[in-house]
Amino acid sequence: MGRFIKKIWQLPQVALKQFASDILRLAFLLNRPRRLAQKGFVLPTTVLLTVMVALTVTALTYRTFIRSEQAIGQREQQVIVNAATPAIDRAKAKIEFLFRKDNRLPAGLPSSDILYDLMSTKLGTGNFVGYTGRYSQIDAANPDPYTLPDETRVDINGDGVLDNAWKFDSEDKSQPDSKVKTIVYSILVDDEVKLAERTPPGTSIALPRLYVNANRSLKDAASKDKANSLITRTGPLATAQASPSCQGSLSEGGWQVVTQGNSSQLQKNFQITAFVGNDSDVNQTFETLEFQQSRQAARGNKWGAWFRYDLDIYAGTNFHWNGAMHSDGNFIVDQRQANRRTYLHMVSSPNSCVYDNDTSEITAGVETDTNFQGQFIKGFIKTNEYTSGDGPTVHVFNGLRQIPILNRILTAANDSVNPQGASGPYDLAVNPLKLFTEDVTENINPGSFQRNPDWNGTAHTFCQNGDCRMLNDPVSRPFVDDFYRADDRWGPKSRYDSRTEDYDITNQPANVTIGDPIVTTSTSNLDGLTNPLTGLDGYWERQAIQKGLRLIVGQRLELGNANGWNYDPRTKTTLANSDPLYPANARKTTLAPTNTVIGGDHEYLQRKALRDNLAAVQGMVVYHYDHSNSGQFPAACVALTAHPGTRQTIVDSRTFGTWLGSTTAIKTDFLNGKGTNGWEFEFFNPSAFTGLSSSNLGNALRNLAYFAGDPDGGAPSFKSVQDTQGANAVVHPFPYMAMWGDFSPLRRIFDDYLDQGVSYDNLSPADQATLHSAACSLGMLAYNLKSAEDELAFLNADGSPSLQSLAAKLSAAATTNPALVGSPLKDWLAA
Repeated sequence: MGRFIKKIWQLPQVALKQFASDILRLAFLLNRPRRLAQKGFVLPTTVLLTVMVALTVTALTYRTFIRSEQAIGQREQQVIVNAATPAIDRAKAKIEFLFRKDNRLPAGLPSSDILYDLMSTKLGTGNFVGYTGRYSQIDAANPDPYTLPDETRVDINGDGVLDNAWKFDSEDKSQPDSKVKTIVYSILVDDEVKLAERTPPGTSIALPRLYVNANRSLKDAASKDKANSLITRTGPLATAQASPSCQGSLSEGGWQVVTQGNSSQLQKNFQITAFVGNDSDVNQTFETLEFQQSRQAARGNKWGAWFRYDLDIYAGTNFHWNGAMHSDGNFIVDQRQANRRTYLHMVSSPNSCVYDNDTSEITAGVETDTNFQGQFIKGFIKTNEYTSGDGPTVHVFNGLRQIPILNRILTAANDSVNPQGASGPYDLAVNPLKLFTEDVTENINPGSFQRNPDWNGTAHTFCQNGDCRMLNDPVSRPFVDDFYRADDRWGPKSRYDSRTEDYDITNQPANVTIGDPIVTTSTSNLDGLTNPLTGLDGYWERQAIQKGLRLIVGQRLELGNANGWNYDPRTKTTLANSDPLYPANARKTTLAPTNTVIGGDHEYLQRKALRDNLAAVQGMVVYHYDHSNSGQFPAACVALTAHPGTRQTIVDSRTFGTWLGSTTAIKTDFLNGKGTNGWEFEFFNPSAFTGLSSSNLGNALRNLAYFAGDPDGGAPSFKSVQDTQGANAVVHPFPYMAMWGDFSPLRRIFDDYLDQGVSYDNLSPADQATLHSAACSLGMLAYNLKSAEDELAFLNADGSPSLQSLAAKLSAAATTNPALVGSPLKDWLAA
């Protein structure tokens, strides 16, 4: 038992000893390989370090090289960008010239075709669909104003036609190592919408400049095809598509609407692309820049009221206005009584497609040349006072589809002026003499007030969230002609075009005045005709000749008095110098020297101006561009002698019968005011006007001109004549000549042109129309007199003009007017 216990006690000692022996053996085995490995450690480590150092140095060297190349490239690229920037500026300047200085720019909204034409030189040839070819040059000395002296035009799409693209060379001579760089830039105006308008659906047309493919639209075409077609990459960025509730035209002539459903605000996109290359550079660095510019235009239908002078509102009763208003002068409004309130509403309901601040703005003009700034004034111009109290209620835009702010009121405290020493709004009014004679906008007394500083930004009462209902804006003036005819003579407007000084009479020789011929070196073919002196004189009439309708109403020729000469309708008696045709002063003195019957001078002149004399003839000549004479010769002559004095006279003037003794001769009786308004007559043959020096028509027109034409009259179409001031001064046209109608322009045409050797063909369109309208009236009068003679001959055919014979003849003519059968004789005679 004891031996057993001893062995058990020895077991841990044996195990411990065995464990220690195993540990020592393992340590010996492990120490032996490590000592052997230390003998080969240095060589691989050295090789590894060498490889790592070589890779690091190589990487650093390559990185340095790459960064140097990048720096060189970036520097060269910046040089290229700097060289391309002037090209962008040149293109922008050309666009400004196009809209502000090119006097060939037509009125209204110029389409993409016209804009391209104006800048181009290759027009009217080839298959240019939709291109007019009318704008090929400005004048002989400067046939291509869009090519600068150091530029040449280039063909950028390889169609063999020089495009609206130019190239020039640039070199920075301040740098010794500077290289010559070639810069090419283009101006594109066409877009996808305009191309679609010109291309009939489902057609394939081979054009040298425009890309058309029947199998795919341009919108799906590749960018290369689009570029080759000279189409802008995008349209105006600010335009909007129409919503289902606001359908309407989104495009017109390449211009696109800005706001959905609102056709009054349009934008046109111009794309400028500049390419710069350095051919002498080994690296062949190239750069292309693209610049997009949108031009915005407000169509005429935006404005409900547009005033060149001050806009003065004084309501006689409650006055409601919707939409936009503009005055090139001041906006003056007053409200003096509660029942005479003015309400300036937005253009329409907030849910309308046209509801927007732009379509409802009320603007006043700005003139930088004269430092003029239109003001918004609460005042009364008639009494020349700034008025107190509340003024008009102005609705203010508060966001799309939001109800406007309805309680803003213009008062003396929040209008745009702070009067200093001004006696009233009269001092702020636009000077009418300067405006009419020099086309200059300036205040009568500009130093008499201060501007309310709140109105210099968007802090005034009539702004909300940055949108102002009332603001100053130099709105482009709509072209409304020169207020006169296409006669190639100055007047009565002193300046025809703000884009060029050539059409300013103050820039002409000192002896040139209104009525003198317009003589210029320009050969601008503005109207498509051959006359080189057109300018902007009579613009709309010339446009109508080429592609529209002209209606020219002639001067009314008075024929005396149907009731007898010197017949006074008030007293129904004959009195010397009492006839209404006599000059106003002569008749007033005879009938009412103390002004107790007729009234004052102005009242009498008004009575005379409104008088309707039954014995008169007046015609209208009708021209149409599609007529055989291309709009330059009348297609018809129309009787236009209305008599609105009474209900019966107006009915008689448009009631037509036939002359007795004829079933076809229409009765137009200008001596008695029956059948004188609305009947069409065939006009003369054109050859009748080529020999006016000796023909019957020429003699008749001369007789009319010498009978009712003052040789010193005709102003402002002709140069005015001013007699000596004083008691012996004579007014022109001379009143005793003009009492029959003022045919002074007709006389001046004979005296100054036809009788001086100028042929009919060399007369201006206006002078030719003066001859045509006079011939129209004379021809109708001749027809009237001839028909009356035929009727008298019919009645006196048997030589017994008794009532019995007359009744028999009338009965025989009953078939011409069956309604008179059984009627009294007086009704027959009246018919």
